[in-house]
Amino acid sequence: MGNIIRSAFSERELRPRDHLSDALDNYFNSQFRYFMEETPLRIIKLDEVTDRAKHFLLKDKLLMKIVEKMTNKVKAFLTGLGRRYRITIYTSRDMEVPDWEEVVFSIKVDERDFDTIIALWDKIEDEIETVIGEMKQNRRQEASYIDKIYQDLAIEVDRIINV
Repeated sequence: MGNIIRSAFSERELRPRDHLSDALDNYFNSQFRYFMEETPLRIIKLDEVTDRAKHFLLKDKLLMKIVEKMTNKVKAFLTGLGRRYRITIYTSRDMEVPDWEEVVFSIKVDERDFDTIIALWDKIEDEIETVIGEMKQNRRQEASYIDKIYQDLAIEVDRIINV
C-alpha cells in the first residue's frame, strides 16, 4: 500500500493516467468497497476525488464517512433546488507552509450572480453543519475529533465553468 501510494503521488501530480494511477484506483476501490460494506452510504464517484484526496480518505475512515455524508446531503439539497452542480474533492497546499495540506470540498453550481452564489454557500454550509452535528451526536466519544476534521476541511462554492 505505502509504496504504491507514495510513488503515485510523488511522481504524477500533473501527468496523464498511467499504471500507478490504475493501481491506486484499484486499491481505493477495494478499500472503499470494504468500507461501504460496513457503512451503507451512497458511493462518491471516483472521478470526483483526486488521487491525493483518496490518500487522505483512506488514511482516515471518519474523514471518509464525513465527506460521504456531506456529499450526499449537498447533492440532495442542490438536486432539490433543480441546480446543476459538480462536486470535487481535492487537496490544497499553502505555498508558505509546504508541509501543510488540506482537503477541499469544492462545489460548483450553475449560477452567475455573485450574491446568489454567496446565499447558496450559506445554505450549503448549513446543510454541512447539520451533517457535522448529527455525526457528533452519533459519535459522542469522537466529537472533538469530528470538530477538528471540520475545522481542517475547506469548503468552496463557485460557479460552474464547464459542466
